Amino acid sequence: MKLENQYILIVSNEPWGDVWFSKQNYAYELSRLGYQVFFINPTNKWNWLNIFSFKVNYTTIGYKNITIVDYKNNFPQTIFKKVFTKINDFINCIKLNKNITLNNSNLIWWQFDPFRFINKPINSLSKRIYHVVDSYNSFWQDKIIAQESDLIVCTNTSYVNRYKEYNKKTIYIPHGISSDEYLVDEKKIIALKKEFGNYAVLVGNIENDININLIKNILSNKINLVVIGFEYIKNNEWEELKNYPNFFYLGVINAKEVNNYIAASKVGLVTYCFDKEITINSRTPLKIINYLAQNKPVISSIQTPLSILENKAIFYAFNNEDYISYMQDAFEEKLNINKEIVTNYLTSITYPKLIKNILNKL
Repeated sequence: MKLENQYILIVSNEPWGDVWFSKQNYAYELSRLGYQVFFINPTNKWNWLNIFSFKVNYTTIGYKNITIVDYKNNFPQTIFKKVFTKINDFINCIKLNKNITLNNSNLIWWQFDPFRFINKPINSLSKRIYHVVDSYNSFWQDKIIAQESDLIVCTNTSYVNRYKEYNKKTIYIPHGISSDEYLVDEKKIIALKKEFGNYAVLVGNIENDININLIKNILSNKINLVVIGFEYIKNNEWEELKNYPNFFYLGVINAKEVNNYIAASKVGLVTYCFDKEITINSRTPLKIINYLAQNKPVISSIQTPLSILENKAIFYAFNNEDYISYMQDAFEEKLNINKEIVTNYLTSITYPKLIKNILNKL
């Protein structure tokens, strides 16, 4: 399917900002390929004034061909969920249609969550991609949007069979890598090494599934740890970590600057809780790709589908003792990376290749 003058509507449950997830990366990479991208931010918390809101804000940003879209839901979706969701979708499509022709064969809804625009406008000629990065099978909208989509893209092989029950046009596409991931500033790297010494880096939002006990063990072993990401949790256990002199929580850093922090580190970490339910290939953190791009060994507390890289770049540890042991090896440069295998893998998942594959399937 050759797509010229194509409009892409990225529907995201994460707003555009300094922290980038798959949806932000796809928006950026599609824009680089010449597509006109409208990145539809999630709506803010509902209030009564929203009933009278029919305005849509379109904001252009520094990246060519990307427009950020903000609007408000007219009705709350915490009550009469199915009814109000459908009404909101109908009204919001009318709002968007004032500036974007939705009944257009050159338009693709590229949706990363099932919470909005579940049904396309009536008689619409547009296409829909449901890009499943995280499994939403516990939500009632998931099955509907899966059945309504023209193509389902799963970033994890373990999702494929279940979504094929809803829609035969389901494919596996791994997380991608941008050419920008290799760009670093040597002066900044030198400055970071001077500021933090030898350190491990943990990139990602701080949520309930972070393994606080594991991080305490890392810090107790006198290992410097730099953490980058947004705080979604603020409890006593997390706050106590900030008392360690070797713990450096930096908060949110622009996605295009994170490479420098990874490049200056000794090892990249994945520190989800040790849990059998999430260790059987159920997640493939995007941060792993970021670490590999800077030739850093990865130590993970969960199993991922990247078996080709096991013990060649990714090292799995499912208890504190093994995890710390791997970290000590990393600091002593004993964790050998098979650079040829890593390079071949990263070359196979560049965004232009993945996007071409997806659109060809569509």
